[in-house]
Amino acid sequence: MAQYKHDRFFKFYIQSLYKTKGDTQQNIQVRNDEDLEIDLMFIGEPGKEGWQQEDLGVFDRLMKLHPTIIVEHYSSYLEETDLNKSITRKNLYWEPKKKELTEIAKIEQKLTSSKRLSKEAVEQIDGQNPFTWILTANCSDKLLSLCDAKQDRELGVGVYRLMGLLRMGIVIIDRLPDS
Repeated sequence: MAQYKHDRFFKFYIQSLYKTKGDTQQNIQVRNDEDLEIDLMFIGEPGKEGWQQEDLGVFDRLMKLHPTIIVEHYSSYLEETDLNKSITRKNLYWEPKKKELTEIAKIEQKLTSSKRLSKEAVEQIDGQNPFTWILTANCSDKLLSLCDAKQDRELGVGVYRLMGLLRMGIVIIDRLPDS
């Protein structure tokens, strides 16, 4: 996938913002397909000093809501195909990761294949399921309506959530307040 200047800038900028608050990973290959690559993943570390030293506004609020987030960036209008690719990338990442975490938990709990994981283990695994935030320059009201996106009142203007099952939201940069 060709990288444009704005994509490189975005990844460098976001990684620089997040580095005091956790671990960032870029260009995560899913299914060894160059067209299906996660732009950026952030894994928060709430104990890091950066959480107390600086406030990144909406970025901090996004990170505090979800300990692991995938950030997908689109520098033009978000299209339906972009949304579909973001869903696919996240699912291709999460399904094998969930299976890996489940196997590790079973080994740690010394379970046979017929026994179930403890409720706490399941919650811990589910807590690592990344929430995807799509950052886009702009998005049509028609697409927001098609995917039943609702403005997130807690996060403010320009931030939308899709149905809960998807674990996905859209941040429309042109709609964010100037502050």
